[in-house]
Amino acid sequence: MTNEPPTREQLREQLEEKIRPAAIDIVFAKQVILNDLQRRAAADTTDLIESVLRAADAPILPDRQANEASIDDQVLRCRWLAAARLALADLAGSGLALPLNAPGQSQRELTISMRTAHQAWGERFNGFDLVLSPTYRLSAKASNTEQTLLVDPDLYLAALEAPGMHQRVRASLIEAVSCYRSELYLAAAILLGTASEGTWMQLANTVVAKLGQTAPRKLAEELARPAPSMETIQQQTHNAVRSHLRDALRQADLSLGMWDGILESATYYRTLRNFAVHLEEGVDQLDYALVGTTLARARDYFRDLHRLSAVLQPQ
Repeated sequence: MTNEPPTREQLREQLEEKIRPAAIDIVFAKQVILNDLQRRAAADTTDLIESVLRAADAPILPDRQANEASIDDQVLRCRWLAAARLALADLAGSGLALPLNAPGQSQRELTISMRTAHQAWGERFNGFDLVLSPTYRLSAKASNTEQTLLVDPDLYLAALEAPGMHQRVRASLIEAVSCYRSELYLAAAILLGTASEGTWMQLANTVVAKLGQTAPRKLAEELARPAPSMETIQQQTHNAVRSHLRDALRQADLSLGMWDGILESATYYRTLRNFAVHLEEGVDQLDYALVGTTLARARDYFRDLHRLSAVLQPQ
């Protein structure tokens, strides 16, 4: 039985998958573009895109030369062209990059030149032919790091440096920042509280697994309940770490005082999560300043919890 070469349709599917940028690629492109805009009053879109390609070590070639490059080089070039275009469009949508001109023409379709022993053709991918302004400048809020992170979920998560974060916690934080950007302050606060509770659930299970037979029975039993009490889980996890895992705290660069402060923060975020449940407790009003400050301070909170969780993971 001989292996048949892939059909043209199969080749296209493979190429389309390879040129589609990952979320981390778009975050990287955003950071490059913002850094580039901070160094000058305004920048051409072409220059910004080339800055991304240069930072990613992707080929910077005119279309004619690109068509003559190897398939791997063409794929790499198209992947980072797509990432740069999507990043710039998102930065403009969030108001971090301001267009100085009316939107111009659509960006060129991404094309990869294919050649076999019997034919040659160009595969066109039109999912990234976005309409962008010819020139952009940095907005005033983008010059402030805190404000930049609070209007861009991708950059906010990148600043957390928490690779072990559960995908549902990540999704909650993305939605929290998106809601804050849309002036939905109550939704942002509730989602932040949800992310906090999800992080503690993840940490509690890690602590129980680490301690094994010596894990607090009350914590293990609470985790096994269909509807566990988050207050109990947080308190029991805090106590277990304080009593049995102080070496892990030191490895995570957390003092006992810092660990106690994290529990206090968890209590506050739980109050936000239950804003409409316990009507006589917690804050009375959620506004731009309060939720913005809370989101900004939450970065260290989530970073510390995930750093501790990483230390406790089996090597």
